[in-house]
This record gives sequence, structure tokens and C-alpha cells, in this order.
Amino acid sequence: MQLGLLDLKENRYKEAEAVFRKYYQPNSADARPLEGIIRMYAAEKDMDKALQTAQAEVNRSPTSRPAHSLLASMASAAGKQALAIEQFQWLVSHDPKNFDYQIKLAQSYQANNDTDHALEAFRKAQALVPNDGRVIAAVAYLLDASGQHGAAKAGYQRALQLDPNNPVILNNLAYLLADNHDNLDEALRLVKEAQRKLPDDPGLADTLAWVYVQKNFNDGAIQILARLVNEHPKDPGYRYHLAVACLQSGDKARAKRELETALSNQPPKDTADRIRALIAKIG
Repeated sequence: MQLGLLDLKENRYKEAEAVFRKYYQPNSADARPLEGIIRMYAAEKDMDKALQTAQAEVNRSPTSRPAHSLLASMASAAGKQALAIEQFQWLVSHDPKNFDYQIKLAQSYQANNDTDHALEAFRKAQALVPNDGRVIAAVAYLLDASGQHGAAKAGYQRALQLDPNNPVILNNLAYLLADNHDNLDEALRLVKEAQRKLPDDPGLADTLAWVYVQKNFNDGAIQILARLVNEHPKDPGYRYHLAVACLQSGDKARAKRELETALSNQPPKDTADRIRALIAKIG
């Protein structure tokens, strides 16, 4: 098996497949050979075959948790969230105290834009492991997305108590504070702390710029956001933030151009609503 995994890592797919198939037995408690075969197809960019292989194993062994787990993971990787949700639901129903399954079910709901079910699943995961800062932060993120900003803020603060060096949590709380014009000095401190840990992360740079926008430090914000837009021209969020900074600095023409381009890049509904409102305001 180790030689097969080494072959797979070094792109010797035929050799890897020969090893995995030699040791593969349907409905075996040892799922490593099956996992190796499926990983081989995924490495070859043949996700359809990876999914078909995993589905066939589930059909052969409908009570096999490893088979359902492999199918769920492959479906998630392939962007087939409905199938992933179905499989993780099966796994959770057969092992309700499995924290990993519950988290993956929640993440699949979230990837499927099902905020209510994602929040419910994350809360169940939180009940299993109450002091996991990442789960508390995930709940806070969904609360923020659903407009419950006060509860989200409290969640992020609790998550930071448990995981104070997590740059994602630092950034998310900073962005929430900035977006709600709430304690901008604290938002600035948080995002700069996050940047010390991930200095090259574009999302953190965007949050820093958004804090600057809220503090009316428009020149600094424009400098950061113009670079981000140049590096990520299809990101509507960066363009929206740049437009706001340009508008506050008096450049309505540039602001409108950036807003129209951002809208053409299919932003999420909440961002699209903000963009349209700002375009209407500019006239």
C-alpha cells in the first residue's frame, strides 16, 4: 500500500492502480485500497470515474461507513453538494456522535448555500465539542450572514478566547466590526494582528482596506484595493470596496465604473444589492 501511494504521488498511475486492485476486496473493513483507487482517478482529473467507483462500492456494501465516507468526500470535492449532503446525512444518522461527520455535513450545507441547515448542523457539532473555537466561529459567520450581527460578534469574541491566534477568526471579527462601523480601532488592531500571521493574504488586505474606508482613510484604502483589483479582476467584493473609497474621495466617475464592473462579475445577492443602491445614489 505504501508503494502504491508513492506511485500515486509520483504520477505513476498504472503502477498505483495495480497495487490498489491487488489488495482491494469489496466490503472489506480496510478501505485503503478502495481509497487509493478513487484518489488515483481524482489525481487523473477523472472525477466522474472516481464518483462512479465510490457509488458502486456503496451499492455493493450499503452498510459500509468507509464507502459512504469516500463517496461523500468525492462528491464534495466534485462540487456535487446534494450528493455529499445525502451521504453525510447517512453517516451522521449511523454515528450521531461523530464530530468529523457533523462538521462535514455542515460544510456541505454551507457550500450548497443552505444557511439554515448549515447553522443547525454546526450547532450540533458544537454540542459535541463545546469549546472548539473553529466551530463557534463557523456559527458566528453564519449568524452574521443571516443579519444577526450582535450574536455573531459575541460568537467571534468567544472563539477568539479559545483560539486567540487564529487569523481567520481575527479577520472575520475585524470585518464584522468594520462593516457595521463598530469600534473601528479594535477592528484595525485585529486585522493587523491577523496580517502578522498571514502577511500575503488578499482577504486580510481587503479587510484592512475596508477598515480604512470606514475611518475615511481613503488614499490608503485605494492604494490597497487598486492592487487587489489588478491581481483579482473578477472579484466583485474588492471592486465594490474600491468604488466606495473612490466615491468618498470625490471620484464619482471611477466609482461608477468599478461598481458596474463589479456587478457584471455576479456578486452575491447582498453585495449586488449594495452595488445597485450605490449606483442609484451616484445617478
